[in-house]
Amino acid sequence: MKHLGFSFFLLVELFAFQKISFAQNSDSVLLYFASPQSAPCQMMKPLLTQLEREGTPVRYVDVLNEPYFSSRYGVRATPTFIVTSGGSELTRLVGVQGMRQLRRALATPEHGKLVPTHSLGVSSRPFESQNIRQDLRASGSNPFNNREIGLVSSESRSTRNAVTLERMSEVMPNRSVAHSIERAKSATVRMRVYDATGYGIGTGTIIDARNGEALIITCGHLFRDSNRQTRVEVDLFRGGQCETVIARIIDFDAEVHDIGLVSIRTNQLVDAVRIAGGSQPVRNGETVFSFGCDRGEIPSRHDTRITGINKYDQHLGLSNLEIDGAPLDGRSGGGLFDEKGQLVGICNAADYRENIGIYAGPGYIQWQLRRIGLEHLISVLTI
Repeated sequence: MKHLGFSFFLLVELFAFQKISFAQNSDSVLLYFASPQSAPCQMMKPLLTQLEREGTPVRYVDVLNEPYFSSRYGVRATPTFIVTSGGSELTRLVGVQGMRQLRRALATPEHGKLVPTHSLGVSSRPFESQNIRQDLRASGSNPFNNREIGLVSSESRSTRNAVTLERMSEVMPNRSVAHSIERAKSATVRMRVYDATGYGIGTGTIIDARNGEALIITCGHLFRDSNRQTRVEVDLFRGGQCETVIARIIDFDAEVHDIGLVSIRTNQLVDAVRIAGGSQPVRNGETVFSFGCDRGEIPSRHDTRITGINKYDQHLGLSNLEIDGAPLDGRSGGGLFDEKGQLVGICNAADYRENIGIYAGPGYIQWQLRRIGLEHLISVLTI
């Protein structure tokens, strides 16, 4: 597990599976999101052809030709495999997969436990997985010989920029949460925290705005080596324009709670989100969404679900949330929101091996506000 600071590296592990037989859910459809320029995507074609011959419905999605469809499903890397039934997502796999992993995903019951993502990631010894080698031999094709297997496709810089631009126009999941999403997006800012060697990039969320001043909540580890005089820049996004302002550090805890506050002054009209209150502001399995600045890009949305509440260090009484899908570098400090658009968590860590994200929970957000006398910002409405 790692904090999402300025430097980025991928934690990966190759998984070996027992020989198990899986029966496919008869209603399952496999959505295959790929890029024609991606070697890992091309590598998967023989296995998908074999699945089709066995009767599995496969829907091929070119992420460049169908960016809105890809955005609706929150696809951030190729290849991505999503198993659906009756229009609902059952599970997804990211990265190069073996036949065993694909069949395991296709066997996911409609109301059963999700299949964990076991992507192979980047290997210094390509085709290190015995399952992948066997599957490719069985299909009669190994088109890329010793090319490296990677999580992220090898598109050109222009292609990546095109996909980034498409993320600016993400499709809303439904009308009932569209307003909440737009407000959360407007309240999300990009942050740069400077030190003697450069700067770190993170994300923040505006939680109060009045009289030309706005209060932003973020993670505390962005300021671990900082003091109150550290230079902090904040980028505001409004109407397709970006305004950069200087922020002032108000308070932070970089260790136990990993949460902090900064303030800015701006002449812009900015949106602020509400803080979720109540004794049980979130439920396990609840649908939520996050905003963050992946690798310093403009804020983008990630639709996900809660997979654990106060799961870590329970004996210490810590407040944390676990979500499905590991956030990328630069998303540190970004907000996690319920369908009402209320802030329920702050991004502070990622576990790429298990493909999960860890967020400071509602208890820590409320702790930070009470610590400096701003408890009136906590919503009195329970979920």
